[in-house]
Amino acid sequence: MTGMIYDQKGRRKYITPHQRDRFIDHCSTLRTPQRTFCLLLALSGCRVSEALELSVGQIDFETGAVVIRSLKKRSDKPIYRAVPLPDWFLEILRLQCQGRARNDRLWVWCRGTAWRLVKCVMTNVGVTGAPACPK
Repeated sequence: MTGMIYDQKGRRKYITPHQRDRFIDHCSTLRTPQRTFCLLLALSGCRVSEALELSVGQIDFETGAVVIRSLKKRSDKPIYRAVPLPDWFLEILRLQCQGRARNDRLWVWCRGTAWRLVKCVMTNVGVTGAPACPK
């Protein structure tokens, strides 16, 4: 695990648990679509592109999970993973999904807009350098 969170020069690549908590806390100041997007990244560990392609139907409220198509694994067939989410967050997502079709995307932004949003939140909570990259 140590080799995965540090680069070849020993620098941390990802945020710490304390920084993650500050990121999550800061999300309460955001409007609903931005808040749910950032919270999903923090709570599920999915990538920006994986979150952007999610549709309403990929939120499994019955089992309490989001079904994410993995974009990192290379395969001829799509690979999906179910990631459990906390009940409090599922209720926020349920409100965002009300009245929408199963195939409607949860967020309709481009990748650049999503990237800038996450970078802005990271800056606001004091995360800088390589860990501040949304991944």
